[in-house]
Amino acid sequence: MEKDQLIPAFGRQEGFYPKYNHFKKLLDCAEKDSKLFSSDSASITLGIGKSHVKALKFWGLAFKIIREDNKGVFIDDLGRDILNDDPYLEKLETIMLLQDTALALPCRIPSWYFLFKEFKQTEFTKQDLIEAIQKWQKELFPDVQVAGNAIEKDVNCILGMYMDTESPFSELNLIQNNGEYYRLRSEI
Repeated sequence: MEKDQLIPAFGRQEGFYPKYNHFKKLLDCAEKDSKLFSSDSASITLGIGKSHVKALKFWGLAFKIIREDNKGVFIDDLGRDILNDDPYLEKLETIMLLQDTALALPCRIPSWYFLFKEFKQTEFTKQDLIEAIQKWQKELFPDVQVAGNAIEKDVNCILGMYMDTESPFSELNLIQNNGEYYRLRSEI
């Protein structure tokens, strides 16, 4: 892994993980109004809170289905393909492609990258994962100051994203919970 290809941004998802309807909503809005995410009316137009608007944009960038420049937010090639072929994420292949694309370098979700690419434990507690990411972050990015609970927010988001049936990523069945421990599927 090239350190400069991993963006040391922790807790940027505002505590929200993507759900089925988010992708279509995001892509439709990026297609209709490239300035929407920087406007005061974004929350009203999208029908979600301001923090959720920021999270939606974050996830679009993380999954590389939108791109941003000084003119606004635009659908990227992958986003266009999804909008045309599987806007409601009904195909497991689309969800797998989004997973792989988000973890490909450059990567905006370092806690996810760590879990799926670097973490060696297959069974862990929530606290184990938080501590492992904190240690890794300090080793890899010693000069980056991370807000107190940002990594915990990432871990909460990860667990929700892969276990909540409202999230398409739960279909990948990558994380299971037996009540005491989480288990990471090893053949990722």
